[in-house]
Amino acid sequence: MRSALVVLLLAGSAFAAVEDDNLLAAARSGDLAGATSALQKGAAVEAKTQYGQTPLFLASSAGHQAVVKLLLEKGANPDVQDTFYKMNVMAFSLSRKHFEVVKLLIAASKTPVDILLPNIAASGNFEMVQAVLAKGTPTQSALDAALKAAAKFPDVVQLLNKAGTK
Repeated sequence: MRSALVVLLLAGSAFAAVEDDNLLAAARSGDLAGATSALQKGAAVEAKTQYGQTPLFLASSAGHQAVVKLLLEKGANPDVQDTFYKMNVMAFSLSRKHFEVVKLLIAASKTPVDILLPNIAASGNFEMVQAVLAKGTPTQSALDAALKAAAKFPDVVQLLNKAGTK
């Protein structure tokens, strides 16, 4: 009886690993149906590659907005960092200019606005700075740090001035 239980547990574990791999592959390729199916079959939303990349990291870094949205709805961590590039998913996606995905990540992020704002302002992307400002009210010190980081981007500077920089 005990050995049958061990076999069942091992089989379940192997099945879960297959579904995790299916989810990672679907996220990487932008296969929304495949990602949905893998999740329904028990794939872990926080499954990881050998480099610590989750399905959300893979989908975001490739710009697969529909899969990103699904994964966020299922509770994926929007602030995940991989172990290879040592970058968080938002910074990596921003570097690849997947702006619609970054907006989704900003909205879902649990990182305080005061930390997000200077980092996003340094990118010089007006829409992304708007998205962070829409998320919450930054402190004066965060606004000032963002202004310094965005000094060479006049439209972002103007936006930050409207938000209250000194």
